[in-house]
Amino acid sequence: MVALRPPNVTAAGPVRGPVLVDALRTRKLVVCLGTGGVGKTTTSALLALCAAYLGRRAVVLTIDPAKRLADALGVGSLDSMPRQVPQDRLWEGSSGSLHALMLDAGETFDRMVGKLVLDPEKRDRLLQHSVYQHLSRGLSGVHEYMALEKLHELVHDPRFDLVVLDTPPSKNALDFLEAPGRASSFFNEKIARFFVPKEGRQSLTDRLFNKAQDAALGLIGKVVGDQFLGDITDFMRNFQGMFTAFEERGLFAEKFLRGPDVSYVVVTAPDPLRIEEALEFSNRLLAYKITPSGFIVNRVRTASGAAVPTPQEVHDALAKAGVQDDRRHTLATRVARHLADHAHLSLRDANAIAGLQARAGKAELLLAPEMQESPQDPAALKLVCQALLNIP
Repeated sequence: MVALRPPNVTAAGPVRGPVLVDALRTRKLVVCLGTGGVGKTTTSALLALCAAYLGRRAVVLTIDPAKRLADALGVGSLDSMPRQVPQDRLWEGSSGSLHALMLDAGETFDRMVGKLVLDPEKRDRLLQHSVYQHLSRGLSGVHEYMALEKLHELVHDPRFDLVVLDTPPSKNALDFLEAPGRASSFFNEKIARFFVPKEGRQSLTDRLFNKAQDAALGLIGKVVGDQFLGDITDFMRNFQGMFTAFEERGLFAEKFLRGPDVSYVVVTAPDPLRIEEALEFSNRLLAYKITPSGFIVNRVRTASGAAVPTPQEVHDALAKAGVQDDRRHTLATRVARHLADHAHLSLRDANAIAGLQARAGKAELLLAPEMQESPQDPAALKLVCQALLNIP
């Protein structure tokens, strides 16, 4: 027999701390971060279900276009309006509730305009404007900003007291932390004033500015075309009055996302590359002066501790079990190889997790065991949660 021994580290089992459970009980927002393929969406669903079990009125929001969250919760398709997860999909004994939705950036922008522009004629003119259509559906950074607008909406919705955010499966998932600043720099009253002259009584400075503005716009029109410049100017005129609201939301988001009501959880897998990516997320959070609440490592393989049998030992065991001789050799080789591979991967997982624990600082480290299939039904998800968070 061949013995493969894991390193002697405490990371072989989860660090049983109250941090993440406390976050699910008390925080207003839990953000799940991670690259693709690490089980982040299923983890988001699991944390939201756990929060409902603990009595929270939770809502889980995904900005992942792959729409995997609906599958994890078993609620069919999702759209941009919160959809309640049926009671029979919650865990037995749950005293809270759970809703789920998927971000539609364009629809969220439209709803925001609808709330801020009370005049129906002006609202319809703005929503149908060609510049607005391009801006709300295609401008870089609008998707992240609208995620913050949806968060603003959900955090202030009296139906909910906890939001779980499932971010995109990308290394750029933290871009939403920069979105308030980027959006505020674009949706700025000073930019609008450049395109729209000040009306009413004007000072000498205003008149001089308007003359310089006319000259500058004339030069821009020669470059981009008078029609395009006219569209931009018309849009800015219609959009006036909304810039302050955008800036206020940006300031709220910037303060809220760095405040004490938010917890960040980095989701990863136990192979070395994923661990490095998780630590990169953690370092980026620290650069924003945000300490992650914890790391969740999914699909952790664990060795039994017994020595790996050789093909001959497996062959002998099969013979004792009465397996036919003509099948015994091939089957013994395959079983021995599978057991050896599993032991090797378990050792690799243990080493990777040990490295993560050594570099994770004070962040909580929680391990979810590997399962044959991704858990989709409530009972399977609860088993994972019990293993992960030690919840009865």
